[in-house]
Amino acid sequence: MTTVQQALGFTEVYHAVTQWLSHIEATPESLSEPADGIVEMRAQSLIARIKYTKRPVGQGAVLSLLRADTDEGSDRLLFAVTSYSDGAVALANSHVVALYLVGPDGLITPQTSEAHALMPRRPVPPPFSIQERRKGPEMELDAPNWTEDTTEWLTCPHCGAAHHPHATECGRCNVALADKGASEAVEDSGPEVAVHTRGRKATGSIQLSDPSMIRPVPVAEPGRPHLQCRTCGSSDIELVDPIS
Repeated sequence: MTTVQQALGFTEVYHAVTQWLSHIEATPESLSEPADGIVEMRAQSLIARIKYTKRPVGQGAVLSLLRADTDEGSDRLLFAVTSYSDGAVALANSHVVALYLVGPDGLITPQTSEAHALMPRRPVPPPFSIQERRKGPEMELDAPNWTEDTTEWLTCPHCGAAHHPHATECGRCNVALADKGASEAVEDSGPEVAVHTRGRKATGSIQLSDPSMIRPVPVAEPGRPHLQCRTCGSSDIELVDPIS
C-alpha cells in the first residue's frame, strides 16, 4: 500500500473531530495521549481516538482501542487522516468498532458498519471547505478616463505660490490676490503687478498688503556662477543664517 499524504495538520483534525462529536451530543469530557501520535477523548458511554500518522492505520490501532479500559457497552470510535488496512477494517467490523476518515476539508466519513450506524441524521458541514472560485475569461480593464483639470489656479505675484481661484490672499506671504473674474484694472492704490493663471494671463492693479514686502527677484547673469533651485530652477533663493 502507498502512503497517502494528509492535507490537514493535527490541530485541524482535532478541531474537526471535536466539532463532529459535539454535533452528535458527545462532547469530550477528558483528553489524554496514551501513545505517541494518538489522542484519546472520552465522553459519557463513548471513547474516541485520533490516530495521526502518514501511513495507513493497521490492526494494532484497533486492538489498542479495544484494550482501553472503559465502561461496558461504550462506543469505540477511531479517526484517521489516511486510510485503514483491510485487516483493520475486518477487525473493527467483527468487534463493533467505528472507523472514520477525516478528509482534507475536515469532512468525517464512515468506514465500517458501526461507523455508519453512529452517523448523525443531520450532516455536519466540513469545517475547512473552500469555495471554488469561478473561472472565466480574463477581462481586460478599460483605459482610465482622465478628466482634464480646467481650474484656473491663481499664482501669487510675489512668491509664486498657487492658490484656488476663490482665494483672496496668499497664504504664504499674505499678498492680496485678484479674484478669478478680474479682467478690468482696479483703482491703483499700490505697485502694479501681473497676475498669472493657468491658461490665461490677466493684468491689473492690486493692492499689496505691505509694499515693503516687494523685493527684486535676482536674475542670473549669463556665463557667471549663480544659485539655482534644483527642483524648480528658480534663482530666488534666500540664504538663511541658522545662528542669527
